[in-house]
Amino acid sequence: MLAKKTAKNQITLPKSIVDRLPKTDYFEVSLRGEEILLRPVVKSEQSAIGGFMDRAIVTMKGQIVIPSKLRRKFGIKKGTQVYVYERDGEIAIKPITDDYIRNMAGIAGTKGKLLKALMVEKAKEREL
Repeated sequence: MLAKKTAKNQITLPKSIVDRLPKTDYFEVSLRGEEILLRPVVKSEQSAIGGFMDRAIVTMKGQIVIPSKLRRKFGIKKGTQVYVYERDGEIAIKPITDDYIRNMAGIAGTKGKLLKALMVEKAKEREL
């Protein structure tokens, strides 16, 4: 069977093939030689990789929009700072929320001095 690639690099899979696959919206894509391999990512695997997957597009300035479902879940609001770091070959984002700061209190053994300084700094940033 043939599938045609569109100008937007989209490929429509033949219905007879799709009907034989498990119900999913996501596929792991890889290359083997000159073959493109699509492996369906079923719901249980989606949960194993984080529970929720969505797509974001990187702008010319390197910005992305975090899906609203995730922003609500993790308390990310306008002005919330995040840590962006690399972990096991993936990009990870960790919001720096008030809850995160409270949970980290005492980890450095400074009896709350760093927490107070950080809270003052965060309040100054909100005023900007």
